[in-house]
Amino acid sequence: MFLLFILLPILCQSANVLFLPSSFFPSHSIPMKSLADNLILKGHSVSWIEIGPVKSPLELNPSIHREHWDISLEEPSLSDLLIHKNASTYQPWKVRSTNIHINEKYRINCEPSYEGESIPVSAWIASIRVCNRLLTQDKSRFERLLNQKFDTVVIDDQYNACGLLYSSLCGAVFIYWSQSCVRPESAWAHHSPSPPSYLPVPGTRLTDTMDFSERTYNLIFYLRSLYIHQHIIQPRMDSIFQHHYPMAVSSFEMERNASLNFINTPPIFDFPRPFMPRVVFVGCIHCRLPLNLTSDLESFISNSPFIVASFGYSSLLNSAPSSIVSTFFNALSSRPSIKFIVQYEGEYKVPSNVITRPFLPLQDLLGHSSCIAHISTGGLNSLTESVWHSIPVIGLPLLYPSYDNLLRLSARGAAIIVDKKSVSVHSLTHAIDAIQRNKYKDEILVFQDMVRDVPYTQLDHATFWIEFIERHHEIPHARSGADQLNVIQYFLLDVIAFLISSIYIILYISYLLFSFLFSVCSSSKKLTSKRKKE
Repeated sequence: MFLLFILLPILCQSANVLFLPSSFFPSHSIPMKSLADNLILKGHSVSWIEIGPVKSPLELNPSIHREHWDISLEEPSLSDLLIHKNASTYQPWKVRSTNIHINEKYRINCEPSYEGESIPVSAWIASIRVCNRLLTQDKSRFERLLNQKFDTVVIDDQYNACGLLYSSLCGAVFIYWSQSCVRPESAWAHHSPSPPSYLPVPGTRLTDTMDFSERTYNLIFYLRSLYIHQHIIQPRMDSIFQHHYPMAVSSFEMERNASLNFINTPPIFDFPRPFMPRVVFVGCIHCRLPLNLTSDLESFISNSPFIVASFGYSSLLNSAPSSIVSTFFNALSSRPSIKFIVQYEGEYKVPSNVITRPFLPLQDLLGHSSCIAHISTGGLNSLTESVWHSIPVIGLPLLYPSYDNLLRLSARGAAIIVDKKSVSVHSLTHAIDAIQRNKYKDEILVFQDMVRDVPYTQLDHATFWIEFIERHHEIPHARSGADQLNVIQYFLLDVIAFLISSIYIILYISYLLFSFLFSVCSSSKKLTSKRKKE
């Protein structure tokens, strides 16, 4: 296998690869960037196109042909939710344990009762409107892209309507890249069985061990997720597609037509489940060995144990209510023997054992020998980095996808979750004390060993499949016969209906037959009895 990876760059021809990431969530581009950079090192040609109102802050290899098609969101509510993350919204904040309401500017993500269930649907609606605006105002640019020849197209499978339309029209093989744990609609797209009897649906806060009521609740969420995607999202995409390109294939068919499906988790990150051969796990593709820290961070650590607190690209702590910020830093100051490196650039005066930075070299900090824990809001990329560097996690999930990600670690004893509804100095300090116990470190070490003990890196694995597709153009052996089945056939509803009908007919005929025989016997007995009397 190792020799194969050495010879592949020599044996294969240079491929022309197009990346189409979603522009609403910059974190989705991080794993894609690692693969794009590696393809350049392998001698391939790479193009990178972002369609939307915001350009990702990621720095790509200069050899990558990068374009940002600036398409604005005219709807203030969508722009506020997806671009500003509600930073422009004023809402009353009720200080815990008091009746005081403070009107201050903060992100609604921090509101204890807000779970963000509407964000995925809103993001899909926004991407559809962005695609429609592009095709209405600047269709010639999209046409020029269609006229270019690409061997492989890599598409983010979330909030990327124009990417899906392009795959329908260009005729090139494409890879559908899921930047989250497997969702019901994504499992449906690549035909991987997803029985709700033991596989928890995102948003349910369940594990793979469920009682009767939890299985019922999970089934409702499963049907709800499929209904939203297949009867709300996809019809809206198809309406736009058919308006501008009547020959376009339906979004339902295109999602099922990917040559490969990349999943942005390690194979053992999610709860055990069956997958089809076309599914390739590429989680931790962006993980790497740590580099040396800057002198100021190294002098601050000074061989003391430290905890790193990251809040992702949104840096949510900057726009959190002042009561939450003070609670967070008061908890950190109560443990002076531990140093904390926090992603924050606000005006709060931090304690002496805390240093803040607007951006953290997270992998360099997680890989440092003195790092003992990671405080995270539950972003998938940061959690896989924690696993890869064997650092236990204190989770502060703000939205339900983050909670689901953290649940994959806490269920294995590698993380502690502090629900935002119960955030206090006591709950945070308790989590800081508990995470230092050996059992959490032992569990994350086991987790790390299962992720890293593989014969190749996920980056090499993903690159291999890109080059495989360039050479063979399609992978028919990975396709399921389910491609040709509709919903009724897939779930054997027609067979079940036939069997039930057959059984009913047999029982009904048997009933008629026995009724007839019974009536004949009764008549015979009556006739015999009458003759005896005579």
